[in-house]
Amino acid sequence: DGGGLFIMNSNSIITNMVITDNEAFNAGGGVAIYLAAPILSNMMIIGNEANPEPLGGGGGGMILQESNATLSNIVIGGNSSDAFGGGLLIFQSDDILSNILINANNAYSNGGGILIQGGSPTLSNLTIANNISEGNDSDGDCMGAPCGGGFFAILADFTMTNTIIWSNMNESIMIWSDPSEPMISFSDIDGGFEGEGNINADPLFVYPEGGDYNLMEGSPCIGTGLGGVDMGYSNEWNEDTSCP
Repeated sequence: DGGGLFIMNSNSIITNMVITDNEAFNAGGGVAIYLAAPILSNMMIIGNEANPEPLGGGGGGMILQESNATLSNIVIGGNSSDAFGGGLLIFQSDDILSNILINANNAYSNGGGILIQGGSPTLSNLTIANNISEGNDSDGDCMGAPCGGGFFAILADFTMTNTIIWSNMNESIMIWSDPSEPMISFSDIDGGFEGEGNINADPLFVYPEGGDYNLMEGSPCIGTGLGGVDMGYSNEWNEDTSCP
C-alpha cells in the first residue's frame, strides 16, 4: 500500500511535495495513511494507480483509513482505481480536509472522485469535478445503482460546506446514509442537493480543460459560501498548479 508515500502510527508534518506515477496493488496508489494523524499541505498527487485484486482496497490517489489527518492545499488529479475511490478513499476516519481539488480521477466502481465509508470527516472548500465511475456491470452501473462519479458516501457522518461537485459521471453524487440533519450546506451540487445555502448552477470555472478550476468573474459560487466566502478550491497557494 502507498505506492509513493506510506504513513502509519505517525503525526508527521509533510508539505511541498509532488507524488506522481506510482502504483499500489491494494490501496493508496499515491499515498496510504493508516492509524495516523499527520498534517499534509501544498501537495500534488497526480497520475497514480491502485489495482487491487479482486475488488477491494482502492484509493487511486490516496487512502485514509482509521486516521485523523489534516489536509489542505492539495490537488488529487488523474488517478485511477480498479475498485473504489478513484481519487480518494476515506475509511472509518475523522479527517479534516480543506481547499482540495479532486479532478479527472477514475474508478471502476463507486466514487470516481472520492468515496467515504464510515467515520466523521469534515470537508470544506473542495472542488470535485470531471471524475468518472465506470460501473462494473454490462449496463455501466455499480451493483445495479448509480456510482457516485464525483462523490459517494456510505454510512458516514460527514459534514461538507463551501464545496463544488460538478460534471462528474455516472451520477455526480450518491449518499447511502440516513443523516439526522443535512450533511451538505452552502455548496454547489450538480443536479441539486437539499440543504441550507446549496445551489445548482454552473460554477464557471476559468479553464477546467487545462486544470484551472478557479472561478470566473460572475460565478454564482463567488461570495455565496458559508460566511460570504467563495465556494470551492482556490490555487492561490500555487499559481503554477496544473493537473491532467
